[in-house]
Amino acid sequence: MTYRPFSEAREYVRALKLKNVTEWREYYRSGKKPDDIPSTPDKIYKKEWKGYGDWLGTGRLATKDLEFLPFEEARQIARSLKFKNNEEYKEYCRSKNRQLPMVPNLVYEKKWKGWGDFLGTGNITRINRKFWPFPKAKEFVQSLGLKDGLEYRQWCRSGQRPDYIPSAPHKVYEKQKEWNGWEDFLGTGFLTFEEAKKFVHSLGYFHCH
Repeated sequence: MTYRPFSEAREYVRALKLKNVTEWREYYRSGKKPDDIPSTPDKIYKKEWKGYGDWLGTGRLATKDLEFLPFEEARQIARSLKFKNNEEYKEYCRSKNRQLPMVPNLVYEKKWKGWGDFLGTGNITRINRKFWPFPKAKEFVQSLGLKDGLEYRQWCRSGQRPDYIPSAPHKVYEKQKEWNGWEDFLGTGFLTFEEAKKFVHSLGYFHCH
């Protein structure tokens, strides 16, 4: 198949006033498209291709084709705007600013340290947070005298939980194969065999034969 030159094909498509890629797909599947206009222009016109925004004339470029601010400058602006969360940031990008990427975690992948770092909220995703080792965390939590998982969650919501203690310990320590249930974590159930043996030894009793 011989296709029209890129500039001619693009001019034809722009005249259709299609709003987005979805409408473009609906158009070429409808059977109305001339045979010399490719259905996959991104593959046919690789050298000239600048994204569907350019092809359709909407001005919207693919993320990889947009020129965004350097990471440090983008982060500084994002922090100065005092967004509470990533949803507020994305809404701002949709309506007011095209120099800040909608998906900074992808655009700045090599320098990305989480939304808390980018927005300056201090909120760190659980995957990037460093918690205390399980035995140390368990010892601390047991000193609080909490009765069950419900009281633990209420304690977390109170704002008293340190950052190094996870709000969802069953998820964090389960991956490390250390989680043995809430009773074990809170110290409200029976002692494990090792804990019981250690306790008995601490009493100084001697074995009887």
